[in-house]
Amino acid sequence: TIEALKVVSYIGVSSKSLIIQILLQLIRQGVNDLSLHQIIFVEFMLKTFERGPLIDDLKIALPLVFATQLRLKMDREDISHLADLLKYASKKSSEASVKLITDCIEMVMDDINVKTAKSIVRSLSEIKIAQPSHRTILEKCWDVLIRDIDQCSYDEVEELAHRMTRKCSGKQTYFYNEAFADSC
Repeated sequence: TIEALKVVSYIGVSSKSLIIQILLQLIRQGVNDLSLHQIIFVEFMLKTFERGPLIDDLKIALPLVFATQLRLKMDREDISHLADLLKYASKKSSEASVKLITDCIEMVMDDINVKTAKSIVRSLSEIKIAQPSHRTILEKCWDVLIRDIDQCSYDEVEELAHRMTRKCSGKQTYFYNEAFADSC
């Protein structure tokens, strides 16, 4: 169903068309059976659709299903999976979901690479209320980014530095890392 929705969406079929509406109804009926990545992907696809009652209902339901399914379906050992979940949760989900994900990330931080570190820093910069684990996670992410800064483009470094300064100017000084700022 999601693959079919992806294809008809890609070829430009209107979100008001019967085929899209049927596919969305099928997704709505099976919303509790979606994987966490499917929830994230469907939510992403809904952004491209014209607003309507069914689309609005799914936009409300998907974050709720994500939060309830998180404990059951989350792969607690896969750092890139956790980073993807944090990206979604930082914008769409509850503080409890964010805390659960960041607690899991903190446990598997040894496997982090540059791409994942960038994603985690971006996600944590979106979160309004900091958790104690955020400081530890950020320190590890900054260390990875400093060590492998040559794997980051100029634009990525500039974006991360901007996020760091924005958080620090908002009185969240835990986000500041002098060594990263110096390496820029």
